[in-house]
Amino acid sequence: MPHSPEAARAELDRLWARGTAFLGTEVAIMGGAMSWVSERHLVSAISNAGGFGVIACGAMTPALLETEIAETQKRTTKPFGVNLITMHPQLLDLVKVCVDAKVGHIVLAGGVPNGPTIKAVKDGGAKLVAFTPALALGRRLASELAELAAALGGRAHAQRDERALRARARHGAVRRRHGRARKVERRHAKVKAGEAEARRDTRVLGRGRGGRQRLGARHEQRGARGG
Repeated sequence: MPHSPEAARAELDRLWARGTAFLGTEVAIMGGAMSWVSERHLVSAISNAGGFGVIACGAMTPALLETEIAETQKRTTKPFGVNLITMHPQLLDLVKVCVDAKVGHIVLAGGVPNGPTIKAVKDGGAKLVAFTPALALGRRLASELAELAAALGGRAHAQRDERALRARARHGAVRRRHGRARKVERRHAKVKAGEAEARRDTRVLGRGRGGRQRLGARHEQRGARGG
């Protein structure tokens, strides 16, 4: 018997209750931070629709990020976050911009965040979201450093498996090419052997009647072996 829409929504609310509580949103759907795409218009639209928009800082300077945050805040009063790349040369300045603008969530991506950056986020009162390449590291970050560690283990494993499949496919193609090459080599060897045998037969035939007799005996022996 199918669930009613009300029952389905109640179950969904139960499943993502921790996510909505953490993000402060109606639904636990977090927009991906895409450079040059996740800007004021998209981020505010996601947040106004009940999700959680995330500004992609990318290579922005602190001044540009300050402007982008202010323009987003003009378009929504709902929660949104800012994604910062850990390798940015002005990372601590970018964190300060977010903290000063009262951004509630800061996402650190592109590498495991270092101690000073984590301290700046935590001391500024923002919630920290960190991305990690392995589940074990994600658990450590979640328990010790960040309120939420989005472990990319699933995607990393999928990429690893895809690379393995590609490698196996390449290996199979190489093996097939080698197999074809070996077949060609065997055919060439047979041809060369046949040519050498034909030359020997020609030399035997050139020795007159005795040569023809020896050649006939040789062919009879070959026939017997083949049988």
